[in-house]
Amino acid sequence: MSHLNQRLLNNLDNHYNQIAAVFIEGEDREDIISKLQLSENDMLVLRRVMFDPKPIYTVNRNGKKVRMRFCADTFNSREIENEKC
Repeated sequence: MSHLNQRLLNNLDNHYNQIAAVFIEGEDREDIISKLQLSENDMLVLRRVMFDPKPIYTVNRNGKKVRMRFCADTFNSREIENEKC
């Protein structure tokens, strides 16, 4: 986390709870950015620290379990095959 500036590090707990609310509870992203007085870049940096930017998940496709990788930067998912985690 050394790439976070001191202001973000000092308020990480508060920022974490507020930013997580955007994704968990559907809070408005712009309201959170304004309330926390964050720039778009600050929000991006915090999001990358808080969440895995490329998580792997499993879906059921026609009765077959398929592993997918989500890219938080593009909001797209793709199927992965024979990739070790």
